[in-house]
Amino acid sequence: MHKAKVEKEIVSTMGSKLKLSLVVVAVILILLIVAVIIFLLYSPPAAVETLGLDVVSSRPLGEAVIALAEQLGCIITYEDPPFQHVTELSPIYPGAKFFIPKPEKISYDYERTKTDREIILGLINRHHEVGNSGDFTFVKIGEIYNMFPIRHLNSEGQVVNHKSVLDVKVSFSLRDSNLWSAIEELRSTVSQSDPNYRIMLGNVPRGAFLGTPFSTEITNETAKDVLNEILNTFNRNYSGYAGADRRWTWQLAHCPQRNDDDNVKLVYGISFRPISDAHPDFMKLRVIHKRPMATAAKILEKRLRSIITYEGPPYSCRWDIMGDANEKSVTGGIITMDWKLGSSVDEVLNSLVNTPIRPRENIGTFDITKGNGAYHIHPILSRDENCNLVSKKSIMNEQITINAKNIDGLTFVESVCSKLSEQTNEKVALGPVPDNLSEMLRKHRSPRISISNQKARDCLGQFLWKINGDISWQLLFDPSLKHYRLFLYNSSE
Repeated sequence: MHKAKVEKEIVSTMGSKLKLSLVVVAVILILLIVAVIIFLLYSPPAAVETLGLDVVSSRPLGEAVIALAEQLGCIITYEDPPFQHVTELSPIYPGAKFFIPKPEKISYDYERTKTDREIILGLINRHHEVGNSGDFTFVKIGEIYNMFPIRHLNSEGQVVNHKSVLDVKVSFSLRDSNLWSAIEELRSTVSQSDPNYRIMLGNVPRGAFLGTPFSTEITNETAKDVLNEILNTFNRNYSGYAGADRRWTWQLAHCPQRNDDDNVKLVYGISFRPISDAHPDFMKLRVIHKRPMATAAKILEKRLRSIITYEGPPYSCRWDIMGDANEKSVTGGIITMDWKLGSSVDEVLNSLVNTPIRPRENIGTFDITKGNGAYHIHPILSRDENCNLVSKKSIMNEQITINAKNIDGLTFVESVCSKLSEQTNEKVALGPVPDNLSEMLRKHRSPRISISNQKARDCLGQFLWKINGDISWQLLFDPSLKHYRLFLYNSSE
């Protein structure tokens, strides 16, 4: 009897312990679930790696398409809208009657996890957001993405639907021929199909096209489809023409004409352009501008979130200037630069100043000086009047002395310009200052300033950055006035 009672108590005790263990396990599981929920709700999201590109060009979307195709490793073609309204055009130099599309900018960042379609659509949306010319869309035909305008501004400033010249239906036959004959036949057929259009050939690798066999029977197909067929054939047969990469794309560029001839047709040029191998880990910079290095410095200033000032060379060589005796402009050039994602500011800027400016690589040689937490790009070689490269001392390296009492910020900057003019025999004037920045500088007064034998860039930087750490500047030579102008701006705007 006693033994049975003891056994019953043991079983009861074990049951109680088991129940307690189950309760403890349940509580632990509940706590773990709550902890996971809290972690998911309040932990920071995993960083999504992004890539980006920056372009300044008369055709920013067309250049951005090339950069994006290189990042994604795909083929994207591009068509210009017709640039007809005065707000979209810029004279090739002041007073000229010949126009080019007005230079515009596009900067685009995207998440690398997205599909090619999403990324290309994002580029188009970014183009629309910044208000650049034309409304665009795209379609994928086979392995080619065709990007084209669907609306544009007419000469009266009205938004109208766009009909592509490449929507024209064409028919022709080629036997035992080559790609050059095919592209010539296509150009001629499209030009003859509508009296309002004239098609020319731009940059086309003629030797490679002549050497690529091509036979076809085209019957009532769109010119765009034929152009895609020519492109596919060339990419399949391409064998290293001119040492470029293996993939190519085509672009259709509108060529604005004289502003005083209303009878001129819409002129387009077909060009074939190489696309580098896929660069999924590289940022892209494309600048086609009258002052490409200055423009690149401003773009990277925003991209890298660092103050980057710029001093340009004196333009006196005939190759670097265009215009008449009264109105001159610099001819400009092209900077194409890639840098690996995660590169330091120093690495990116060193790559920039060592990137040749095409088409004339010896337009000048630049260097970088670091000081007061900023980067300063300045010339060390430039072309003289005989177009020879000569040593160039940076104007902002000049040591100056300024002593003044109760001086405002704008007057101080003007004093720096005056001192530089006196000591360098190069006239330096303060250019137009943005209203908000001008007001900020006028309101800032210093009871006493005493600067002795200090480099101009150092004393200017130290003074301005006490007022606002985002102020930057560019010192540019004006070939018409034949002197330098100092331009201040807020780098964060």
